[in-house]
Amino acid sequence: MSITIITPPTEEPITLTQVKVQVRVDDAASDDLLTSLIAAARQHVEARTGRGLITQTRVLRLGDFPEQIVLREGLLQAISSVTYVDVDGVVQTLDETAFQVDPYSDPPRIMAAYASIWPTTRCQPNAVTVTYVCGYADAASVPNDIKAALLMIVADLFANREASVIGATYVETTAVTNLLAPHMSYAS
Repeated sequence: MSITIITPPTEEPITLTQVKVQVRVDDAASDDLLTSLIAAARQHVEARTGRGLITQTRVLRLGDFPEQIVLREGLLQAISSVTYVDVDGVVQTLDETAFQVDPYSDPPRIMAAYASIWPTTRCQPNAVTVTYVCGYADAASVPNDIKAALLMIVADLFANREASVIGATYVETTAVTNLLAPHMSYAS
């Protein structure tokens, strides 16, 4: 199984202006660094929660059809396509009537249509490909607790730019964990 982002988000959940207020910077000297830290924080939160935060297109590749295809990233917006390599080695696209989507489960899942079974695939790696769109529709839709956690992570990364600090005691605050807890995917 592999998951690839083929269309990344076109915006971030938090803005450079919000981050500059959080880290108490008012000049443009650190804008590039802060912008990269915003993306890094979003990617970290996506990995930690198991959810895409802003609209993005992902591809899930599987060796064959399982009973249920679980879309770990949650917040499913749409299934773009389900394709598979048939026993003759030809890529086929499943008709939308061949499967059913349960977007309400956490995480969402795809199953063969009622009274149907999945088609037989060629025995090869990545025989099944699911292309889907996930994430909140836009930055305004991202919950405020996730935004607060992102701001805290960016501030921490900005203040602590080295991989380690000699002679200091490090105590992680539970605030980020507590803010993200309600948004953890059960598959993460």
